Amino acid sequence: MDIVVISGFLGAGKTTFITELVHHAKGTVAVFENELGDVGVDKARMEEDMTMQEKPNIWELTEGCICCSLKGDFRQSVLTIANAVDPELLIIEPTGVGLLSSVMDNLSTLAYERIRLLAPVTIVDALNFTTACNEYGAFAEDQIHHAGHLVISKTDGHEQATAEVKAALAQRGWQEKLLPDAYTLWTEDIWQSILTTPYTADGSVAEVEAPTLETMAVPFASFGDIAAFHSAMRALTEGRFGDVYRVKGTARIGSIWGRFDIVGTTCDLTAVETKADEKAVIIGRRLDKEAIALLFRQ
Repeated sequence: MDIVVISGFLGAGKTTFITELVHHAKGTVAVFENELGDVGVDKARMEEDMTMQEKPNIWELTEGCICCSLKGDFRQSVLTIANAVDPELLIIEPTGVGLLSSVMDNLSTLAYERIRLLAPVTIVDALNFTTACNEYGAFAEDQIHHAGHLVISKTDGHEQATAEVKAALAQRGWQEKLLPDAYTLWTEDIWQSILTTPYTADGSVAEVEAPTLETMAVPFASFGDIAAFHSAMRALTEGRFGDVYRVKGTARIGSIWGRFDIVGTTCDLTAVETKADEKAVIIGRRLDKEAIALLFRQ
């Protein structure tokens, strides 16, 4: 069983990249999701975006981080997947605030003749790279330094931001890890390089305290209409209910269902064709949880 870790800060686009990666994997695939809060939404999103023919087995581990508080549970879960399912490829997505060096060190204890570690991939958000570095510098640096490959996301239409990220990475000597932009246009050999390049450990693990972030989940998220939705999202991004860094989920908006995603001040909304499980997950600091819960039930 090969294992590849897809790392990246909150909202960088890890799940979207994994969905694309599964298309190019040869043989059976399993995905291990580590969600920061006690309610996950990425598993459902990934299942919605895949056909029955390509849908992998997906596991979730919530209420903690596999790089620290859930190390033991994580190791046991990986061994269970290896022994019970034995996929040819296991894709692991840590939380956005997971230390990649710690995750890889943890996995290294499991590597033997039946388990091979591949070079990890870190997704770098072109639009929020500077914010992530400024607010969570040590974590962002750890995820980039210990990656075998770097992929810049959200480049389409954001050439200036993308160029600035590339310049910042080059300044630190990380440009050789960079893969081409627009991974949906990659040739098959680039995808196969991710799926075959072995991991080379450097033996270092960062000693950094985890960022103090709160998480909350709101079930049955709903808004009377699209205007109410945009008003609520604007209130969140303006900091009226605390320092909100990430919001994701699905909500009923009038007579339709929409999948939404907020990173920083950017909000994306996509219509969902069929009735979805309405819930929202909010991540940030100093959250006014009671007010936020009311905000999502209009």
